[in-house]
Amino acid sequence: MDRTLAWQMIRTAYKCSAEMQTLLQTLKESCPADEYRDHAHAIAASIDTLNVQLVERALTAHPELKQRLQSDIEHFGRLTD
Repeated sequence: MDRTLAWQMIRTAYKCSAEMQTLLQTLKESCPADEYRDHAHAIAASIDTLNVQLVERALTAHPELKQRLQSDIEHFGRLTD
């Protein structure tokens, strides 16, 4: 995969994770504690899978993108296009 596609994989994984974290907060506010806990575990597993299957693969293919990832988050609080 080329560098542009690797970056797109990383950005997509981060966007999905952010959406799931927003959902998690809504679930916490809306569900009983035991139900929330079950959802939280499922969401955590999903985020972990995104990181392993997309982010780590992209960074393995293009390790130089790790610096860009860290720099974007440090400077902008998010990933850039």
